[in-house]
Amino acid sequence: ETLIVMGIIGVVAALTIPNVNKNTGRAESVAKLKKIHAELNEAHSRATAVYGPFEKWFVNDDCTKNVDCAAAKIRYFNRITEFMKITKNCGTTENGCMRTSAKYLYYNTSYGWNLSSPSALLAGGWSFNVNIIYSKNTGSSFNGYNTNNSSVGQIYVDIDGPNKGKNTHGIDIFRFNVTTNGIYPGGGGSYWSDDNLKAYCFYYGYACAEWVIRNGNMDYLNTVKATSNSNSGVCKNGKQLSTTVSSCK
Repeated sequence: ETLIVMGIIGVVAALTIPNVNKNTGRAESVAKLKKIHAELNEAHSRATAVYGPFEKWFVNDDCTKNVDCAAAKIRYFNRITEFMKITKNCGTTENGCMRTSAKYLYYNTSYGWNLSSPSALLAGGWSFNVNIIYSKNTGSSFNGYNTNNSSVGQIYVDIDGPNKGKNTHGIDIFRFNVTTNGIYPGGGGSYWSDDNLKAYCFYYGYACAEWVIRNGNMDYLNTVKATSNSNSGVCKNGKQLSTTVSSCK
């Protein structure tokens, strides 16, 4: 009888422990992403306290929304990293802080960036790059993209650094939007709609930061594997995740 009981316990453990470990790992990812968001915003705020209003940082840059402004993003990177605990500063000349590309969640390709995007490895084991900073000028004044849904630029974060994890958008790679009002999770603002969630979070994965921080979960990873954005975000129990349905439970 003891052997039978032990056998039953073993079977139950084999079935439940993997799910417990998976849920624990995702909870840790949620907590880490929230912490990273706070650290980025703190660095952004401290930099503006030292260097003045953010909207004045790029007034002399000759670039528009359609041009990758190398000087602007290097300036932004240098200023915020002054107020961050960096273990390695790769700048625009070294590898080892971010992989050169990341996989989309379900879409069968990858998204890459090159060494013109400055990157760094942080003391907390995460890394980031300033993928692009846009500036739009009208002579001496800044006329930038200053709302959450129309950002000045983008930061990509690898929450477990370049040598660990899946290197996949929505799992360990997340995007943040840089604005004149601070740094916001990708997928927020006007992008917070059912159609955009189905395409850019549940299918591509690169606009899931808002979902994770707002809902405190990564339940879009509990869905049936999508083959297109039209069938994405469908839970295994048939629920369709949306702006109003935030969990598969």
